[in-house]
Amino acid sequence: MAINLRKSTGSENSFSCDDKIASSIIDSYCDIELRDSLIAYCAKINNQSIEDAAIVVDIKLEKISCTNEFMLCRELNNILFRFTGKDKKLDDKEREDLIQMVCKPRVGFAKGLALDVAEKSIIEYCRKNQVKVKMGLWRWEIP
Repeated sequence: MAINLRKSTGSENSFSCDDKIASSIIDSYCDIELRDSLIAYCAKINNQSIEDAAIVVDIKLEKISCTNEFMLCRELNNILFRFTGKDKKLDDKEREDLIQMVCKPRVGFAKGLALDVAEKSIIEYCRKNQVKVKMGLWRWEIP
């Protein structure tokens, strides 16, 4: 049985983390579950904290022009907060603008946020923050 006594260096580990990220991405889109698994893998390989590994993974995803679902969902929540901060209402126009902002591909990227993920995130945000959405002509409800 052979034993490897050579110490591994950070550059070797970083390279294997890069390979894992590049080989895991399909169709230039990284969903939240895949991002979480990549973060856990890179944290383990590089002996980093989860927070540091998250920064590394996000930078690598941006470098290879891969759509990062987590970052777009965070941006969606920030825009929702700006739209609904004072009146706690989200009208149809604001909703359409919001979806267009995050679902449209950015410059250099092939895709934007998936429409179903955006809709789900909007509903979750509205429920969590008691934001009312226009239903019909005069009625406002929390979805």
